Amino acid sequence: MVNTTIVVSLYNSRPETLEVIDKLFFPSLLNNITPQTQLIVLDDRSPLQKETNELIEKYRSEITAKAGDFKFVSNEQNLGFAGSYTKGMKMADGEVTMVINDDTCLPQGSVSSLVGTLKSDSSYGMVGPVTNTAWGFQKTSLFPPLKDYSPQELERIEQFSLWLKGIMSGRAYEIYDGLIGFCIVSPTLLLRKVDYFDTRYAYGTFEDLDLFLKVRKEGFKVVVDGGTFVEHGGPNGASISLDQHQYKKLRSVFLNGLKFCRKWNRYYWTLSTLGKGSLYGMDYFTITNEIRHRAASVGSGFVR
Repeated sequence: MVNTTIVVSLYNSRPETLEVIDKLFFPSLLNNITPQTQLIVLDDRSPLQKETNELIEKYRSEITAKAGDFKFVSNEQNLGFAGSYTKGMKMADGEVTMVINDDTCLPQGSVSSLVGTLKSDSSYGMVGPVTNTAWGFQKTSLFPPLKDYSPQELERIEQFSLWLKGIMSGRAYEIYDGLIGFCIVSPTLLLRKVDYFDTRYAYGTFEDLDLFLKVRKEGFKVVVDGGTFVEHGGPNGASISLDQHQYKKLRSVFLNGLKFCRKWNRYYWTLSTLGKGSLYGMDYFTITNEIRHRAASVGSGFVR
């Protein structure tokens, strides 16, 4: 029986995006999937389609051996971030669905921790992790960016994850101004009820903030699991799939922002929320401050 469905969409037009999937994402994913896991991978019409298919075949046997169900879907046309992920979410059989970016590293036990937090309180409708690269409260500066894909750097991710869990496990923080969609878990039935990502947000941006508001509108809380860390980005930074076309990215930020404001009639709220982005560069306004206080109270030093 499948308990958790993990959905990831790929779009590869540069070797760097393939590298982060090969050296960071898939190896960490294999440490987290079980016979109760359904994995749905979509290729959103990648320009490097041949190389993407070869990468899938490289890991297919290991994934099939560990996961309860594995589906690989090649989109006939490019659907964009919201469209491709929504297609994958609609295929989910698990009680819980995780939406995850392909430039992440899932420390061992991180998937089960996030799912466990979601199930710990029936009022929770969406849960996200602490991370090193994000816009919002969930970002921490305590984990410096990866230098490379060496075993030492990958072990640093695992050690930081264990340290954070040791001092922050069981602590969930309700969020009121958006949860970044790079890694979220939600009840599958709730995602179905709110109709997943709004596919009118072309390319990618604002679809996660939109989903956040839809979940809250249903009366559910959105929280950050303070004891679970998911690393975001490789040595070349995070969200490099989105950054492959800078013009499209900037255009989508502007146009999707307008769509979002018109849909929700939240012009001031949107501007004030986005304005907090500058504050989130300061530790005082992020979970980093909470972590420091907790570490000091239990006498734990920082793991770098």
